[in-house]
Amino acid sequence: MSGMDSKLESVSAASTLPEGFNPMMVSNTDLVKHGYPPRPDKNIFPRLRALWERTFSRPLTFITAPEFSTGEIPPSSPPRTTMSIQRNISNTFQSGAYLPNPIAGEKFYTITAAWTVPNVYPPKGSGDGTWQCWNWIGLDGFGTSGGALMAGTWSKVVVTGGKVNKQFWAWYCWDLSNGGAPIYFFNVPVTAGDTVQVLLCGPNYQGPNASAMFDNFSTGGTTPLVSIPPPSATAAAEYQGQTAAWIVESPQYPGSNLPDYGATLFYNTICGCKDLVGNGHELDLSGAIYTNMVQGNNTVSTAVQEPASEVLQVYAYSNAESPIP
Repeated sequence: MSGMDSKLESVSAASTLPEGFNPMMVSNTDLVKHGYPPRPDKNIFPRLRALWERTFSRPLTFITAPEFSTGEIPPSSPPRTTMSIQRNISNTFQSGAYLPNPIAGEKFYTITAAWTVPNVYPPKGSGDGTWQCWNWIGLDGFGTSGGALMAGTWSKVVVTGGKVNKQFWAWYCWDLSNGGAPIYFFNVPVTAGDTVQVLLCGPNYQGPNASAMFDNFSTGGTTPLVSIPPPSATAAAEYQGQTAAWIVESPQYPGSNLPDYGATLFYNTICGCKDLVGNGHELDLSGAIYTNMVQGNNTVSTAVQEPASEVLQVYAYSNAESPIP
C-alpha cells in the first residue's frame, strides 16, 4: 500500500443511520456519532444555527458509505503561504475573497457556503485542450497561515479531436505543500447546475482531524461529516486557523487552463471562530479581502461582493481574457 493509499484508508465517515433517526430531536453526542455536525450555539452563532436548522430539518438522503479516490497533485502549484495580506490583491490562479484574521485570541474553526456547480466551456476560438476550475471554501493558506484546508467542487472540460468531455466531482484537500493531495468522492453525484452546500471544519473542532460535509440540494444526496486526518505531521503542526476563504481556482496542472465558467455566486458565506474555552463569533464577508485572477496582462476572473454581506460573485470573462484597465 502506498503512502497516499494509507492516508486514504484513514478517511472515515459515519455508518448507516438507525431507523427513525431525527437530527432535530437527538443530542449533539448522537449527532456527531451518526455523521452530523453538532448544533452551533444559538447565542454565539445565531446565523450558523439557523442555517443548521434549515439544512437538517428537511429530508436528506444520506450517502452513508462515501467512496474516495486521490486526484493528481498539481506539480506547479504556487506556494500558498507567501501571498501578502492587503485590502485587494491579484494572483495568477485564484479569484474570490478571504478574511485575513479571526477575532483576537480566537481561531477560525468552521466555514460554509452554497453555490451552483458551474458548467465549463473552452474559451472562444480554442481547439483541443484541457480546462478546469476548483470552487472551494477553505481555512488557512493565505498570508503567513499554514497550508490550506479546502473542500468544494471540481469542474473539468477536455476537448480531443473536437469531441467535448466534461467531468464534475466533490472533493477536499489538506495542504498541497506538505503531503496533501486532492481527494474526490467518486460515488457522490455532482454535475453542472447542481446547487451544493459545503461545510468544512478545522482540526480540534471534534478532535485532531478536520472534517467536511457535502449536501447536494439538487439530488438530495448528502454525505455524513467525513473525518479528514492531516496528510503529514508538518501539515498538522502548521495549521493555524488564521484565514477563511471562498475561492474559484485554476489548478496549476501542465497544459490545463481556466475555462469559461460563467459566474459563481457563493451565498451563506459564514464562518465561525472560537477561543480555547469556547467563546466565539461568527463572521461573513464584511471586511474581506478580494482577489482577482490575473494572467499576463489580462484579468481572467474577478470577485465582487453583492449588497448582502453573505453573498459573493466571482465571474470569468467570456473569452477568458480581458485587458486590465
